[in-house]
Amino acid sequence: MIAYDPFVTQEAMAAYGVEKVSLEEAFQQGDYISYHLPLNAKTEKLLDEKLFNLTTKVPIFINSSRGGVVSEDALYHALTNGQLSYAILDVLTSEDPDLKNEKLLSLSNTILTPHIAFYSQEAFIQGAEDNFKNLANFLNGKYKEAEIVNASAIEKRYPND
Repeated sequence: MIAYDPFVTQEAMAAYGVEKVSLEEAFQQGDYISYHLPLNAKTEKLLDEKLFNLTTKVPIFINSSRGGVVSEDALYHALTNGQLSYAILDVLTSEDPDLKNEKLLSLSNTILTPHIAFYSQEAFIQGAEDNFKNLANFLNGKYKEAEIVNASAIEKRYPND
């Protein structure tokens, strides 16, 4: 298995039997390209025509993170010119796409799901357990142990806890 992550060391990956490669090498060598990136100014349309042009194995492309990270025009082109064999998409750039006119959906080698890749019985249970644990920590004054969305506001309000 190979992976690209600018924030994870080669040693950490090796501990799990993963070889760290560059983003370009991942596209060159991958049989499957599955990415898990947040959408921000640095990642917007990061996966573009330049990277799709590097594919050599006609990989399957999987997007279960954010739609805006991939250039959908470049993805469409890669799917129609044989650079990718399939695309499995859980998201598109638009949160409310016009499904009748979405050109990626016109392709027989593309599957789209309604942003539910995270959903499983286990994920639902884990989410509920995490929420209750965080709520209990907060109500019991264990502010630092609670995973709080706005931790800096809590730090200002309860600096010594």
